[in-house]
Amino acid sequence: MKFVLIFTVVLIFVVNLLVLLGYIFEDMLVSTLFEVFLLFFATNAFYKLYFENDTNTLSDS
Repeated sequence: MKFVLIFTVVLIFVVNLLVLLGYIFEDMLVSTLFEVFLLFFATNAFYKLYFENDTNTLSDS
């Protein structure tokens, strides 16, 4: 899951750089929807990696 989180953060950085330079996504709506999807994916990976393990540990004790 750490790989997914790191990969998504790097992908967000690369996509923002390419959008800033104007190579992809001339339409802002498509760029925004893609960015929101990537941020949701990163948030989900972060939650599963750090918070889901804590709740399982607390319920076991």
